[in-house]
Amino acid sequence: MGDSVSVRQWSDVCLNECFASYTADYLWPEQKDGLDVDAEYRQTIQKYQGNTEFWQIPLANPGAGTEFTSVYYRGPLFLHALRRQLGDPVFFAAVRDFNASHAYGNASMPEFRTFIQSKSPTNLAPFFDAWLNQTAQPPDEYLYPGTLRS
Repeated sequence: MGDSVSVRQWSDVCLNECFASYTADYLWPEQKDGLDVDAEYRQTIQKYQGNTEFWQIPLANPGAGTEFTSVYYRGPLFLHALRRQLGDPVFFAAVRDFNASHAYGNASMPEFRTFIQSKSPTNLAPFFDAWLNQTAQPPDEYLYPGTLRS
């Protein structure tokens, strides 16, 4: 969440590093270069389809010694799928509001999940579980939500 929100513990590192990577890999190229980030996302998912090693480190708690791994390569994918699950207006407002409500303090992944859930009428628990807790590729319904469908 940038430099204004610190993680409660190292297992929450996705709050900082997933967002940093998403900004660098998706948001910046989309805004500055007009990159079709949905196509980029689909190409990346296709590239790692069936690659068990790519999915083996969970984002919610990567574990000691692997904190700075999956958050960089899977984190942006998770956030892009979440963006498409919620839609741009809800996603960007929720991220902004969560960041503002925790500015210059600490936050955790469970707090983020609860906050985002409060902004959606859809039960996001299975989506979050598939992306954050599991060590396998999420099912297609969570890989390709909303406008990510081909």
